[in-house]
Order: sequence, then structure tokens, then C-alpha cells
Amino acid sequence: MRSVAYWREFLTFPKNHVRLVEMFREVVDRTPGARLWLVGRNAEGLEVDVRKRIQELGLEENVALLGERADVARLL
Repeated sequence: MRSVAYWREFLTFPKNHVRLVEMFREVVDRTPGARLWLVGRNAEGLEVDVRKRIQELGLEENVALLGERADVARLL
């Protein structure tokens, strides 16, 4: 069984995605196989900050930025 969190409308302002990634670090510490999929378009240039924080926290294997997709239900 895999643990997946899905966040819709990923990079739209004013959601705090950097904080979400920071909180997800705690989830991964407790559940190493957990995955977070961030789906949506890159608005306001937020993706750069989110990618940087993912790398800083070592979450490259746990957090995926999937961009805009119409097939999210299939992924779940």
C-alpha cells in the first residue's frame, strides 16, 4: 500500500506551498514511502521556491510537481 497526498491547483497564489512541503517533511519522517503530488500550473513564479525547498529538505523522491494534468483520477 502506498501513501499519496494530492494537492489540486498546486501553484496558484496565495496558497503556501513552501510551508506545505516543510510539513510534508514531517510526514515522510514518520512514513518514509509517502508521496506528495502537486498538480497545477506555475502561477506567480512560485515553482522555483517550491523546488528549492524540496531540494533543501531532501524530498526529491517524495514530492512530485506534475504540472497541469487532466488524468489525476487515473493516477490515484
